[in-house]
Amino acid sequence: MAEYTEDQMYPKTIMYTHGLIKGAQAGPIVGAGIGTFWALYKRSPIPILRGATIGLITAPAVTCAMIYGRMMSKEDIEWKDRAWRLQRNNGQLLVDRYSLLTMASAVPLAVLLRMPILQSMAIGSTVGVACYSLTTSFNK
Repeated sequence: MAEYTEDQMYPKTIMYTHGLIKGAQAGPIVGAGIGTFWALYKRSPIPILRGATIGLITAPAVTCAMIYGRMMSKEDIEWKDRAWRLQRNNGQLLVDRYSLLTMASAVPLAVLLRMPILQSMAIGSTVGVACYSLTTSFNK
């Protein structure tokens, strides 16, 4: 990590990677919420997992498009500043670690249980964000 904002290397890569991770965190939660309403309408639990999986697939692209739309008129130093601040935000780094760890641990579990890998990753991402939220709420 750079010591100063001006020395930050690869700011656009950092920002888009952040968008991919945030999309992978928020997508399954939003998708499961939409799937829940659809499941209540159809009276079947299947749309909940399907919604979470669709959220996992589509939300990262949406968040990257949002970053592009927000940052396209910004100067290079503004990209560097935001990337530098992202790398210094301990809460941000911790929630990313929780969700990426639970997503990665969900893959072998999916193989053992013979369930779709993307569904297990969507569940893992949601569990990671929930675990982070619970641990930080109890530490206050």
